[in-house]
Amino acid sequence: MRGGAESYLRQPRYLKTAGRVDRAARRSGMRYAIVGGIAVNWYSNPPPTADIDIAVEPDEKKLGAFLAELRSEGVVETGRTMMLQDIADIVLRDPRTRLTVELLSGWAPTHLSAISSAVRVRVGRYSFRVASVEDVITTKAMAYFDRWKRKDIAAVQELLLKYEGRLNYQKMSEVMRNEGRHGQFRLILAASRRGKEGRH
Repeated sequence: MRGGAESYLRQPRYLKTAGRVDRAARRSGMRYAIVGGIAVNWYSNPPPTADIDIAVEPDEKKLGAFLAELRSEGVVETGRTMMLQDIADIVLRDPRTRLTVELLSGWAPTHLSAISSAVRVRVGRYSFRVASVEDVITTKAMAYFDRWKRKDIAAVQELLLKYEGRLNYQKMSEVMRNEGRHGQFRLILAASRRGKEGRH
């Protein structure tokens, strides 16, 4: 179930921070999508996560306005780094909820797809944009290829299994082809199918 009762995005502290991010994005005109572990948690039930990852448009003017609006919401920048694929990682903190927010801004095809296909969801009086399940799968696959962490591939495998037959495989393949990782992604899909067959 998407956004089930166990989803962190239904917990008050996550809702409040996600709501602040969304208000700042609307006021600044910034398009975004919640990605990473918190997005996996929206669609499934992975281990706890302590932050909210947000893919944002690679638009410097909008990014400046977005950061200003976040400051007006009380969410403050604590640092910046440059990651792989020229993705800027801007780390922020919401002191009222004690949550870390990471803004990922760059031209990575997985992030651009996540932003363009994000789904607006409503939980009570809060509203925010979560990446589609296909985009959560491809962004986590790229995270795995970049840092080789078991939790990333475990999340990909769990989502592939849970949503099998309901996924847009063509879209995922196209995004991964644009990332130059189509061959590796096909191996993940094949392994997922073999794993399912082994359970029967």
